[in-house]
Amino acid sequence: MINIESYNELNMFDFKNQFRNELQDIINPYIKQCADDRSYYFMVERKLRLCETRLHQLENIIYQREDLEGMDLFKKIFDKIKTVDSERLVEEQKLRTLAQEN
Repeated sequence: MINIESYNELNMFDFKNQFRNELQDIINPYIKQCADDRSYYFMVERKLRLCETRLHQLENIIYQREDLEGMDLFKKIFDKIKTVDSERLVEEQKLRTLAQEN
């Protein structure tokens, strides 16, 4: 014969297990997403450090030259950037005028 008290304990135990399982099912996707975000963050941080190291190495190579060739390289780069930007602006203006005509 099962007494009421032991039946209530079993029922409460079953309820707690079901509650834990449901809670775990709800929380697991968030835990997984947090772990994925954390690993992605560390990967991005590592890539950033590598890029910064490469940038510092390039800066050292260019600035340590005794001749002006390094500065001339920067001047060429900046001139090319200005040229590309001005060409882009001209093309954008052409597109705007075409769009207004239509």
